[in-house]
Amino acid sequence: MKLKLLITGGSGFIGKHLCNIFGKEYDLHIVGTKKDVNKVETFKYIEFPYYVTDYSVESLKDIFEKIKPDAVVHLAAHRPEGINEGIVTYLENLRISANLFEACLNNNVSNIVNTSSRLIYSQDNPQPWKEDSQITPKGYYALSKYWVEQTAEYFNNKGLQIKTLRLAQVIGYGEREGYLLQIYAENAKKGLPLTVFGECKGKRHYVYVNDVVAAIKAALLKPELKGIYNIGMKNIYGFDELAQTINKVYGNKSEIIFNKEAKADENIYKMDISKAKRELGWSAKYDLSSAFVDMSKFS
Repeated sequence: MKLKLLITGGSGFIGKHLCNIFGKEYDLHIVGTKKDVNKVETFKYIEFPYYVTDYSVESLKDIFEKIKPDAVVHLAAHRPEGINEGIVTYLENLRISANLFEACLNNNVSNIVNTSSRLIYSQDNPQPWKEDSQITPKGYYALSKYWVEQTAEYFNNKGLQIKTLRLAQVIGYGEREGYLLQIYAENAKKGLPLTVFGECKGKRHYVYVNDVVAAIKAALLKPELKGIYNIGMKNIYGFDELAQTINKVYGNKSEIIFNKEAKADENIYKMDISKAKRELGWSAKYDLSSAFVDMSKFS
């Protein structure tokens, strides 16, 4: 019998990839706030049942009683839309998560995977960032993710087994338009030059969406575990490496323009990912090059 999964945020970027990959192996049920919807279509045009909720305790109670899930994957969250969003916007992430964990507790569903973000770390934290580092989040979104992690720990002390995955910057087909990676890829496909800003001192930790799905599966297969796990590629990359890799994958012969005078994020973002390998048996399959090769198949 297939494991029955309740997935929040299943119609989002990571959620659609998860449904594509999990579809044949698991019995998937997606919950979310989209009204007048009873099915969700993934990138491969596969449909899965969708249940509308306002994430109140009462609404979730009805859905849990109807689905009777074996485990939960929590992807739903409000992501930053603009620089002027205040704390009230992100309090919703805490409400959704607290009510979801309460519903899990009340319905004896203890095997839960929660997703968090590398943004809860800051340059104040010694690198590579470790899961037990003292957290000093910068910004309301990062603060809301930290609150959700603390809420997960509260419910773990009540008997749940919540595995929180702190994700590096996730890349993949279908990600929100306007990010630098998408701009580079679109320009490379058109044979246009790519522009790298700053002095190329900054480096970032990325993770391919397929590896995120693999990490979620690894966590689900460890129902006895709980706690926090950093999830990212083996190496970190600068924007110059990013541009060079994308040009190579798409066969773009146009030059890379280095604009050293332009402002750029020159910080280093690196996580220690050894705990995930040690306890979950997970490590990233994709590096930056193989990730873009795989993404190019969708073009």
